[in-house]
Amino acid sequence: MWIAAGAAVLAGVAGTALLVGRDGGRPLDPFEPWAAAALGLAGAGWALAVWTAPRAAGRGAGVFLVVVALALRAAVLLAPAPQTSDDVNRYVWEGELVRGGRSPYAWAPDDPALSDVRARLPAIHAGTNHPEVSAAYPPVAQAAFAGVVASASAAVGADRGDELERAALFGMRAFFALCDLLVLIPLAVLLRRAGRPPTALVAWGWSPLVALEFAGAAHFDSLGILLWTSGLAFAAVSAATPARRLVGLALEVAAVLVKLLPVCGLPFVHRGRGALRDAGVAALLVLAAFAPLLALEGGFSGLGAGLSQYALRWESTSLLYRHVEPLADSLAAALGLEGGWADPRRLGRAAIGGVWLALAAFLWFRRVEPVRACGVLVGAFLVLSPTLHPWYLAWVVPFVALRPGLAWTWLLAAAPWLYAPLARWRDAGVWEEPAWLWPGVAVPFLVLLVVDAARAAFGDGEARAA
Repeated sequence: MWIAAGAAVLAGVAGTALLVGRDGGRPLDPFEPWAAAALGLAGAGWALAVWTAPRAAGRGAGVFLVVVALALRAAVLLAPAPQTSDDVNRYVWEGELVRGGRSPYAWAPDDPALSDVRARLPAIHAGTNHPEVSAAYPPVAQAAFAGVVASASAAVGADRGDELERAALFGMRAFFALCDLLVLIPLAVLLRRAGRPPTALVAWGWSPLVALEFAGAAHFDSLGILLWTSGLAFAAVSAATPARRLVGLALEVAAVLVKLLPVCGLPFVHRGRGALRDAGVAALLVLAAFAPLLALEGGFSGLGAGLSQYALRWESTSLLYRHVEPLADSLAAALGLEGGWADPRRLGRAAIGGVWLALAAFLWFRRVEPVRACGVLVGAFLVLSPTLHPWYLAWVVPFVALRPGLAWTWLLAAAPWLYAPLARWRDAGVWEEPAWLWPGVAVPFLVLLVVDAARAAFGDGEARAA
C-alpha cells in the first residue's frame, strides 16, 4: 500500500507538471479532465500515505520516502512551471531593487523613478501583479530574493536582461525547493519528540501542494517554514541550555521576518524564566534586520504601505470570512455607522482578529504545549483568514504530520481545487469562484473539523485535528 501511495503521488504530480508544461507553462486549471485526474490521483495517494504512515516501518520505507520526495521536486523543477501564481516575478523585481541598492518599500514597480529597472527586466515587470503596490514582504525575505538575483546575475551577467530574467526565475524555484526539502530535518526532530514514527514525514515530503507551490511556483513560504520548524525543534531539544535557547529564538525571529505568522509561537516557546530577556533579544534582532534599510536608497520610506494594502484589500477563497463581512455590513447599517472603522472590511477583520487573539490567550493561560499551540493557531488563522491562497495551507502541513486529522487531510488533498478561478483570472482579469467551490471544499472540511474535535474529546489520539 505504501508503494502504491508513493507511485500515485509521483504519477499525479509529474503528470500535472508535464502536461501543463507541454505548452510552455500555463495556468493550472483543475477543470480540465487530465488535470482533475492527475491532481485527484496525487491527492488520494498522499492522503493514503499519511494515514498508513504508522504501519510503514523499516529502513526501506525511509529510503523510499526520501526517493519519492526527491523525485517529486525534480519532476516539477525540471518541467516548465505550472502557473499557480505569478508572485515569483515580484520576488525577482524586489530582489533586483535590493541588489541595486534601492529599498523595495519606497517605490512600487510602476513608479517612474524605476524606469531603468523596467528597461532591464521588462518581462519581470510585465508579470508583476499589482504593480501600483510597493513591497509587503519583511526584510529576511527581501534578503533571500536579493541573494538569488545576485547569484543569477553573477552566473549570466547583470546586463543580459533575458538571460538574467530566466536565471533568476529558475533560481527562485530551485532555492525555495531546497528550503522545502530541508524542512524534513527539523520536522524529523519534532516527530521524534512527539513519539510519532519517522515515516510520518510523508505528510510533508509527498505533499503535492508543497511540491507544486515551492519547486513549481517558487513561493518563499518554504523558507519561513524551514526557519520556524528549525527554531521549534531547537527549543524542543535544547531548552535547558540558555545559549542554545537563544539560537532557537534567532531562528524563530528570522521566520517572522520572512512572513509574520510565526510570531504566534514566540509567547508559548519563550515564557517563564528568561522571557523578558528573550523579548529584549527578539526586539534587537528585529531592529538589526531592518537596520540595513538605512543603507538603501529610499530607506524606511513607504515601510508598511504594501502590507496595509494587502491586509485591507485582498480577499480570496476564504473558509469563513466570506460570511463575516456581510454581517459586519449589516451591523454597521443597523447602527447607522459609516466610514472609518465602520467600514465592513475593517469591522470584519477586527472581528476575526479578536477571535484569533482570544484563542491565543486561552491557549496561553491553559499552558498548552508550545508546538501544539502553534498548530492550533496556524489552523485557526487559515480558517478565519479573508485570503486563503492554496500555498498558505503549506504552513499547517508540519502540524498535520505531528497530529493527523481528517479535516486537514481532506483540505490539503483537495487544495488544488482552489485554483478553479485561476484560468479565468489570467484570461479575463476576473476572479470568480464557481458556485460549487465553497460547498464542495469548505463544507466537508468544517464538518470533519467538528468530527476531529469530537474524536479528540473522547480520547481518540490518532484522529485529532492539527
